[in-house]
Amino acid sequence: MLDLDHPRTPHVFAASRQEDLILNYCNRITLSAAGARRFMAEVVRPTFAALRWLATNRFADEPHIPDGIAELERQMEQLAELPSATLTTITGRRRIAPPAAVSRLLRTSTTRRRIV
Repeated sequence: MLDLDHPRTPHVFAASRQEDLILNYCNRITLSAAGARRFMAEVVRPTFAALRWLATNRFADEPHIPDGIAELERQMEQLAELPSATLTTITGRRRIAPPAAVSRLLRTSTTRRRIV
């Protein structure tokens, strides 16, 4: 449980806000086309700098935190670089499918044939 009177509490909340921003953009990235995903990855990049600053200046005695931040940033970059697929809808229209939709579509055998 978080002790609201602890001297680190404001820093824990600050880190949590940064992590929430990252999660929000990662959710948006999964639903966007390739160009927008790369743009959003750049928009969220300063939050990693803020987390690294907090880790260095407020949580220096927690050596695992910088490694976790680096891993989270690496995974966000991988998410932003996932390829999109071009799908043909039932009506014959072609659409770009974001990574979340592609992985969902590939799970069902009936939709695999529609991916071009």
